[in-house]
Formats: sequence, structure tokens, C-alpha cells
Amino acid sequence: MMPSLRGGGISPSLDEYHPIRILSAADGQMIVEEGTTSLSFRICVGIILSLLTCVQLLVAVYFIRNRTNSLLLLSQPIPLTLTVFASSVATLSAYLFAFPENDIACASRQPIIFTSLSLIGTLLSTRAWRIGSILAPAADFASSAGGGEIPYGGNNNSSRSKLTIERAHTVAMSILTSLSTLSIACGKSRRITLGGGGKGIRRQIDTTQLLFVTVILMMPQLTLQILNVAIPMMRATSTKRPIVPFVIGVVLTAIPFFLALLLNTSEGSSWQIFQEYEMIKSSVLIALTVLVVTIPSMLMLPAEVEVPNLTAFLQTASLLGLALPLFYQIAFIKFNSIRTKSFDNSKDVLSRRNASDSASSQMNDDAVKISAAEEAMTMAKMLGHMGSLDASVDAFHKTLSFFKLQGKYSIQDGFTRKEIQSFSAKSLEVVVTALVTMAKTIDTHSPRELCTKPVLDALSIYDSAPVRRHLKDRSFVFPVLSYICVGVQGGKILEFPEGQDQADYLLGVANTFVSETEYQCFHHCRALALKAASLAQQLKFDKAVEVINGMNRIYDPVKHSRIIAEEYGSDHCCNAMALSALWLKHLGREQEAIIMCDDVIERCLPEIDERNMLGRILLLIPSIAVLLAYGQLERTVELFTQFVIEPVKRFGQNWSSPAKPVIRPMSLLLKICSQSEVLITELDDDIEWLLNDQEKMPDLVDTIYTSKAQWSPYDLYSEICLRIAKKLEKDDPRRALLMTEGLRLSHLADSKLKNESGDVVHPIAFSIHNAVMSELEELV
Repeated sequence: MMPSLRGGGISPSLDEYHPIRILSAADGQMIVEEGTTSLSFRICVGIILSLLTCVQLLVAVYFIRNRTNSLLLLSQPIPLTLTVFASSVATLSAYLFAFPENDIACASRQPIIFTSLSLIGTLLSTRAWRIGSILAPAADFASSAGGGEIPYGGNNNSSRSKLTIERAHTVAMSILTSLSTLSIACGKSRRITLGGGGKGIRRQIDTTQLLFVTVILMMPQLTLQILNVAIPMMRATSTKRPIVPFVIGVVLTAIPFFLALLLNTSEGSSWQIFQEYEMIKSSVLIALTVLVVTIPSMLMLPAEVEVPNLTAFLQTASLLGLALPLFYQIAFIKFNSIRTKSFDNSKDVLSRRNASDSASSQMNDDAVKISAAEEAMTMAKMLGHMGSLDASVDAFHKTLSFFKLQGKYSIQDGFTRKEIQSFSAKSLEVVVTALVTMAKTIDTHSPRELCTKPVLDALSIYDSAPVRRHLKDRSFVFPVLSYICVGVQGGKILEFPEGQDQADYLLGVANTFVSETEYQCFHHCRALALKAASLAQQLKFDKAVEVINGMNRIYDPVKHSRIIAEEYGSDHCCNAMALSALWLKHLGREQEAIIMCDDVIERCLPEIDERNMLGRILLLIPSIAVLLAYGQLERTVELFTQFVIEPVKRFGQNWSSPAKPVIRPMSLLLKICSQSEVLITELDDDIEWLLNDQEKMPDLVDTIYTSKAQWSPYDLYSEICLRIAKKLEKDDPRRALLMTEGLRLSHLADSKLKNESGDVVHPIAFSIHNAVMSELEELV
């Protein structure tokens, strides 16, 4: 074929390759003339990209197959696998640059590349958010995001910059946490936080919520790329490249990576183990370095030079400059590390060191062992918060095995006296903390003995360790004492030292808790609240009230409630104050009981977040019982409407909480009490609901209210049945049915309020119960 002439010179024919040339730029579009790449270039690039993609897919498969590995669980295998898959898609999509003349390839490049890169950045962000939500107290997010000041020292620029970053980090965490709650509206019901402190204590974010937030964050990019494909004016072809969609796509792709960097800036020893800040930062710097080389190179190519292969190569390098470093830093290093490391390796190393050291007792203070044990315990906590209970327990066992002189730790065997005597101060702290944390982790998922033995062992170890007398900070044992008090009160701990009954043992532990916390304010408040509950359980209501009065002199719900809830999982102080109103009523001290109700309503209730509906109702029920007894019906209705009914309306239908089964019957009881002339026709639906065969109240929920609010929900239902039955005509068949159902429920309450010997164990709740049951028995 004859060559053609251009400008007096010889140029290739139309069958040869020609370069990309910008012809014009107007209306926000670049009009270009594309060249074609050579076949050999396409083959070489295709082979290289295929190999890289295969490596990434193999790593993704490895992550899926080993997703139960305890070390991999901490890296969140599902989102990590999706990150690797998105990286492989981005890598393979670079092959589209080899077809610059193909309109389909040009149109699909931006949607595939931008979407996959955005997904990588978004998953990095949501993984960091999930880890941060577990490690950092959620209450801090809420309080700081709400405008609270974060103190900082100095006025230099670095301090101000650090403060700005901390605030931005807090706001970002708070926003993502708020987004995760939208899953409720999409049918993903979740359990409302049970703590008495208001805000959620430690967010337990599952993979579904993480993916939900990921999809929400991806929406802007997905919308843009759908429009790019659907609207011809926005669609890229071989001859035109709309500038505006491209620029917006670049911005939307960059935002998740900046967010990921921000979310990985939190400080703390726990964070350092899981942070990916340096990995993301180095990957982004590599990508920017590559772009600094490739973009000027493409811009400097003159239109007269025909180098489509070079142009495609530079474009491919620009894309791989971000995708490959991220894959290597985030995934491949973890892949290689998980294959070669384990807790057992660390244990074996320490065992060899112990064997080679003649002074083995001195090894208990070895910084390496302490550091390895703390890291293992942090991982165990993480696994527990992420729902991997078996892996968490296994990690706790390995943590405690660091302090065994021989063999491995097991719950049944515990520690020998010789091992306890060899503990250093730091070793004792780690062991006690690990034992009580393990007990809390498996609390509701394992047999009672497995939950209680570790925490009882922790107290025994603390009491018998010789190093105890040298301790300066004993705060690590406070959660142990608190757990035992709550466990004994709730009937979870049933075995006591020889010669002690439940009441004596409980009061002894509570007194120890009080004495140990004497100079630490919010811990001391918690201890006093538990001591008051212990005295009330022994029917010593006058002494219990004295303890509460002493607690109130130092307890400030605004300052202490969330701190106590963060430390212990719930703020027992507010609940103790509410119950003390019932104790005062039981003692006949009416004025003091009403004053205590006012104090609870004014100081405590506002500190309980509306999402913690169980916490609110547990505070309200004792106050409702007292106010109803003293004729303040109108005020009771207003309180229940303000703090319960109105917030519940905002929740919608798909919310779940142990508070839910109590709300309708309490509303109905207040309605019947406040409207003496209520029409029976208005109660037809309620009567039908009361008489259906569905379970009204889960047994566990009744136990919660009976023990924590001193009012059995079974009695609540039976009283409603009684009051409605008395309004019905004697010949109405529903009257007998309601009384029979009320009596059945009352018998269920009776079995909860008495022990096996028939003795009353909840006298205040029994006084409410006995009045209703006696009247039902007379009518039946």
C-alpha cells in the first residue's frame, strides 16, 4: 500500500497506527481522534494483567477459605475479600486502555474503574469505622460530636491541627454510626442498647451493617456512573470525552481514601495494632508519584508523534499505581503474615526462652511476654465484639497461657498456687482483666458455670496473690467485684464459700467493692449502688436508703452516668435511685419517696438516650408505681407519654428491645386508670389481643423487670385483665375469659416472686402482685 503524504513528509497509511489527537474542546467535551494499539502490546499487557488479577483472586479465595482464622477475623475477612476483589477488577479493567478506538471500551472504562476504586476506598473507611466503634467508646463520639469541647494543651499550630483532626475524626465516626442505624428502616432490626448510661457503650457492628454503610457511601459514585452509561451526552466514546463527569468521578473516587486516612488517625495502643494509616498513606503517595510521571508524559506527547502503545501504557500505569500498592499493603502483607504467624508461635518462642533461662521466676516480668499477652487479649476482645465467640474464647485461653508455668490454660484447671505466687503486678493485672473480660464475652452464650468460674477465679487470684499488697492501682479488680455483685443478685452465681449464704457473700463482696473504691468517685458510686441493692435484697430497706443518700452526695448523673456505663456496661446508680423510691414507699415515708421520684425524673431520665428505651422504662416503672400509689395519675401519664410513647413513634415498626413488650400494656393500664368512663367498645381490640394465644411476655424479659424494677410484667397484664373484666357485664363471655387469663398470668408472676421453698424474694413486687392475685381469686 502506498504511503500518504502529510505536510511534505511521509506518514503511515490509514491501516497503520495513529496517535490520540485533540481536535477541539467545546461544551465541556474533548473531541479526540484515537489511535489503535498493536496486537503484541495487547497480548503482553493482557498476560501481565491476567497474572496480576489471578494473584489477587487467589488471595481473595484464601481469605474466604480461612475466614475463621483468629488472626484473619481481626482483619474482617468479608470486607477485606471484597477489597481484594475490587482491586482485581480495577487491575483487569486497565486492559480497556488497550482499545482506545472501541466505543464500548471507552464508555465502560470510567464506570468500572471509578466504581472499583471507590469501593476499595469506601471499604477501607468502613473497616476503620467498625474497628474504631469497637475500640473507642461510642459515648465519646456522641458527646464530642454534639459540640463538647476537646481540651488540648498549648496554642501552637501543631496542637490546633491535631485538635482539628481529632474533631473531624469524631464527627466522621458519629456520621457513619448514624448511617448504620438507617438499616432499621430497611428492615434490619437491631437490639436497642441495654445500658443504663444512655448512649451505646461499644457499638457491636456486624458485617451486614458495615456493607449497608458501604452501599450508602457508594451511592454518589454509583449514581454518576449509571448516568454516564445511560445518558449519551455524558458517555465517553473514542472521539469525545466529557470533562465534567470525569472530574466529578475523580473527586468522588478520592473522597473515600481521604476519609479512610482520617478514620485511621485515632491514637491509642489498641488502635496501633489495627491501624492502616501508614499503609494507605504510602499507597496514595506511590499513586501520586506515578501520576506525576505519567500525566506530564502524556501531555508532552506531540500530536505528530504516533505512540498509541505508549499512551495506553501510561494510562495503565496510572491506574495500577494505585490499585497494586493498595492490594500489596492492605491484603498481601496480611496474607503472608497470616500464613506464617500465630499465637502459638509467640508462645513457643517464650517457652524456649523460659527453658533457657535459669531464673524462670524473673521471666514473669519480661516485657516481651507482657506485651504479647496484652496484644493477644486485645485481639480476643476484638473477636468477641465482632461476634466470633469461639475464636475469642480461644484467644483468651492463649492470652492466659502466657502465664502458665506448664501446659495451657483451661477454665476447669485455672492457675496453680505456685503460678499465682509467681505473678508480678503487671501479670496479675493482665490475668484478672483477661478472666473477667472473657466471662463478660461469653456471658449469655455459654453454660452458667463457664461464665461464672473465670470471674470467681479472678477474685480468688487477686485475694491470694502476694504481689497484691504492693499494688498502687487496684482499679483493674473493680469490674470483677461489680460482675460478682450483679451475678449474685441476678441468680447467675449460685455457689458460695463454705459457711456463707447468698446474702452474706453478696454483702461481703459489695463491702469490699466499696472499700477498694473509696478514693475513686465514679467507681465508688457504682459500688455504693450495688451495696444498697444488696441490703435491699436482705430486706434492710432503711439501711439501703441511707447508702443511697450517701451516694447522692457525690453522684452527678450528668458527669458520671456515661462514664460508669462505659466502664461497666450500665449505670446502676440511676436504677438504685429509682428503686430507693419504692423502698421509701415500702417504709411509709411518702414525702421522701416523691422527692426521690422527682430527683430521678429531673436528673437521671434526661441522661438516658431515647434509643435506650429499656433503660428509660426501668427508671420509669418504680416512679410510676410510687406516683400512682400517691394519686399523681395525670403526671404519670404525661411522663410516660413524653419519655416513651413519643420516642417510640419515631422508631417506626422495625425496632427491637426488651422494652417493647411492656409499652402497650403500660399504656393500656394508664388509659384505663385515667378514664374511669372509658367505653368498652374502645377496648374491643385490646380485649382480643389479651385473649389471643400468643406469648405476651418472654420469661427472660419478666425476670429483668421483676429484679430491676420490682414490678412483674405478668402482674401488669393480669391487672389489666382484672380492670377490664370488672367493666364488662356479668353475662359477657369475655369477662370469665379475661379473669382466667389474668389468674394464669398472676400464677406465673407468683412463681418468679418466690423461691423453691415458697419464701418471697421480691417483697415490694410481691405487694403489688398479691393485691391483684387475691382479687382475681375472689372473682373467679
